[in-house]
Formats: sequence, C-alpha cells, structure tokens
Amino acid sequence: MGYVALYREWRPQTFSEVVGQQHVTRTLINAVVQGRIAHAYLFCGPRGTGKTSVAKILAKVVNCLDRQGAEPCNHCENCLRITQGISMDVLEIDAASNRGIDEIRDLREKIKFAPTSGKAKVYIIDEVHMLTPEAFNALLKTLEEPPAQAMFVLATTEPHKIPATILSRCQRFDFRRVGLKDMIDRLVEIASHHGFNVTPAALRRIARAAEGGMRDALSILDQCVAYTGENVTEDDVNTVLGVTGDEARMALVDCLVNQDIHQALIMLDNFITQGKDIRQIVKELVEYLRNLLLVQIGGDAEALLPVDPDLLNRMKEQAEQLGQTRIMNSINVLTNAEAEMRWTTSPRWLLEVALLKIAKPVHVESIAELKIRVERLEQLVQNLSSVAVPLKTPTRKEATLHGTGPATSSQGRKSEYGRAVIEPARTVEPLPSPVVSPSEVVEKWPLLLETVKKAKIAAHAFLIVAEPVGVTGDVVTVAFKPGYNFHKEKTEQPEIKATIEKCLEAVYKRPLRLRCILQDVTVEPNPVNSKPEDDPLVKQAIELFGPTVIEIKE
Repeated sequence: MGYVALYREWRPQTFSEVVGQQHVTRTLINAVVQGRIAHAYLFCGPRGTGKTSVAKILAKVVNCLDRQGAEPCNHCENCLRITQGISMDVLEIDAASNRGIDEIRDLREKIKFAPTSGKAKVYIIDEVHMLTPEAFNALLKTLEEPPAQAMFVLATTEPHKIPATILSRCQRFDFRRVGLKDMIDRLVEIASHHGFNVTPAALRRIARAAEGGMRDALSILDQCVAYTGENVTEDDVNTVLGVTGDEARMALVDCLVNQDIHQALIMLDNFITQGKDIRQIVKELVEYLRNLLLVQIGGDAEALLPVDPDLLNRMKEQAEQLGQTRIMNSINVLTNAEAEMRWTTSPRWLLEVALLKIAKPVHVESIAELKIRVERLEQLVQNLSSVAVPLKTPTRKEATLHGTGPATSSQGRKSEYGRAVIEPARTVEPLPSPVVSPSEVVEKWPLLLETVKKAKIAAHAFLIVAEPVGVTGDVVTVAFKPGYNFHKEKTEQPEIKATIEKCLEAVYKRPLRLRCILQDVTVEPNPVNSKPEDDPLVKQAIELFGPTVIEIKE
C-alpha cells in the first residue's frame, strides 16, 4: 500500500520530536551525553504516549554511526534500518503473543551472539506484563547481568502486574498523558503541513477524545479527513466519533434544568437513533457536568476548560441555574446509572430514569423542615396505631331463659313448653391481628427501600418519593408527593408492583399488598364510635352462634 497512516508518518524520530514527555527525554539525553546508558529500561504509561517510539530512538542513539550529541543522525545505515524496522540488531518482541518460557529461553540463547552491524543488540519487549510467571523467572538472570553488547527496553501499560524482582533491575520511566495544549499544537503543525483546514473547535474535540494519546489523536484526524476531505469541523468530528457536541449536551442539560423531561427523552432518542452509544452519552454528560462544576467553583476556568469564550459564558449561566449541590447530585446519579449498566441488557431505561431523577430531584429538606416532618410522622404513627390495632374481641355473656325440658339450639329450637332457649355462648377465638403494625412499617421502611433497590433499580427510583401512611389488613398504603403522578403510575405497573410486593414480604416476613395514593389523598381511619352490632367481629359471631344478641362487652 502506498498510503501511510498519519501516526506512522509522524512517529518521532528524535528526542526533540517527542511530545509531552520532556521529563523522560531530558533524562535520556543527559544519560547519553554522560555515557551513563543503562542495560535495562522500563517504560510505563497509557497507550499512544510514545513508549515504543522512545525505545526505538534510544536504539538508534546506541547504534548510530554518525551521532552528533545525544540525537541520532537518521541518515546512516543503522539509523535507516532501525527506522524501517529491518535491523537485525533491534528486536521488537510482542509479549502478548510470545509470552511463554520457551520464547524467553530462545532469547537467552540468541543474546550471546554479537551484533551484526551495530554496537549493541537492543531487545524491545512490548506489553511485557503479559509474560507468564515462568517466563519472568527465566528472564531474571539475563536481565540482571546481560552481555556487554545487549540492552533491554521493556514497555507496558500495566506496571503493577510486573514482579518486583523485574522492576528492581530496570530504570523506570513513567510516561504521562499528553496535555491538551501540546497535543493541539502538534495537530496544528501536522494539519498545516498537509494542507488540512481543521477548525480550532474540531482540534479541541479531537484532543479531548484522544484522552492524552497522541497516536489516538492522529488516528482520529486521519479518519475525519477521510470522511470530509480537507475541511474538518467540530460536527464532522462528532459524527465520526459517534458522540454528542457541546451544543447538544448544553441543550439536554437545559431541558433538565427546566424540568422538561419530555424534551430530554426526545433528545436522548435522537442521539440513540444517530448511532451514539448509551454509555458514551453518560460519559459525556458526566464530563460536561464536571465542567459546569469547575465553572461553579470559580477560578481560572478558561485554562481548565478548552472551550470557546461564548460557550464558556453560557456554561457559567447554566452553572448558576443548577447550583453546586444539584450538579454534584446529578454526577452521582449518572455515575451510579453507569455502574448499573454493567449488569443490565437494557441500559437505555436506566439512563431515562437517571434523567428523570436529575430533572425532578427529590426535595432535600432543611433541618427545620425535617424536624417538623418527624413530629408529623410521629403523630401519624400514633393515630394509625390506634386505628390498625383491633378492639378487644367481643364476647357473649352466658344467659338462658328458665324452663323445663330439653332446650333448643341457638338456631331456634324450642322446648316442649314453647319457650325459646339460648345456649351458653361458646368462646369466640380472636381473629388474627393485622399482619403488620404501622410502626413496624415505618421503622423498616429504609430497609425496604434498600431491598427494592437491589431487586430492581427502576422500582427504587419510583418508590423513593413515597412514604407509608397506613396499613389496613394486609394492604400497605404509600403516598406519593404532590406532582409525582408519573412515579405513582409507574409503581402501579404490574411488573414494578410485583417486585415491590415481593420485597415487602421479604422485609416484613409476611405477604403484603401495595396501594398507591397521592399525598393530598388522606387515609380515613376505621370508625371507632359505630354501633357494636356493626363491628365485623360481632357480625361474624352472630353468624356463628345465632341471631339473638344478649349482651356485648368490650
């Protein structure tokens, strides 16, 4: 193929061309000048930050035939061979595919041979953390005392997986993520060289998407140029990456600020229709809210946020509308939703519930409001206790009408003289008390919410704005705050309601049913001043023992 990707074409060939790693290049330059080049180096850091490139530059410095100072000449035969990847004295080994002890044993045998044309044989082992423990053990002795003509450069993105015995035998250099300014300057240089017309906003978007990896930034730029030609805008970058732009994210947050959940869900549907990944949408919303938080905190926000001044002013207005507390709560809601997405096959509705929570957050009362609420709840519990606990089971006093001869049953049998006889009342077994007391419901309500959350996060999101207000038999009544009709309707859906009722049974150790009302609907207590004959227990006793009531005692 004739075309060479940008990241390959612009791979650094000297220490001075390495972007954003001055702490590494300066140390290596001084080591070369002073003749203190070590026999083993360990390069650590994120992907695309220059670890392998610096390793090859160091290999050229060691084997350069016409080196001036600390930089390779890049013109001699050895430098050209190393640059082209055909030098027999520089061996680049992929530890991910050559990770066994047999490969390391083969390396130990070949390391004894002298270099063919250079001054030293350089072994670059990429992703060294992928070696097996046996391979590391086989490498130990060679790494500690290699032949005079051999040098090792180990590269990894996960240094914590490397044994301490290996770490102690190497000089370690930690590569950092390339800063936004350094990356943008490098992209401007490359775009100008090729004649690409890339807007500043597009360059910032590319740099942010690369997350500190220069190679990733060049790959994104290459893809954008292939998509649009030589003119690249921020919208083009967003389309290529499948992400939302700053304007779209700002519009979505505006909907949440104004509690326009309907429009927010429409925008979310548009994002998904355009092929944007739901988890990426969550990630970008968290990033945007983090930027709003930085603006809210104050300070030199322009230095922290690579955005246009006009956009920054609009972000300041939005941050003032939201407030620091609500921004932080929104970030928590989204991060929790992102964590839950790992365990579900339907991440979309998790994000929809999260947006609903942000748009209509649960009101957080002040201390004074909480005190009033506690007093009101205590009074409510006392009132409900008096309603829910049944009166003492009524009994019938034994009574008979005097007469002779055999008496009739309570169903109306008569004696031989025609007198009605009422048999002595049998003891009425008390009916079971209410399955759960209101005080127990209130006491264990936080435990119930936690159980519902573990069972189904959506059910918890709807039930969190409700509170128990009454118990009638096996029915627990919960009241939703005014304005939360949506939560009430969702909770009454069969699937959600069944989940909550299962959790009720698990927490209160007995089967319970759920009844949902709005807070302005009051629960009328059972009348306590009604006639004794109207009491359901008395009615049942009459049905069992006869229609004639002599006396009722409480």
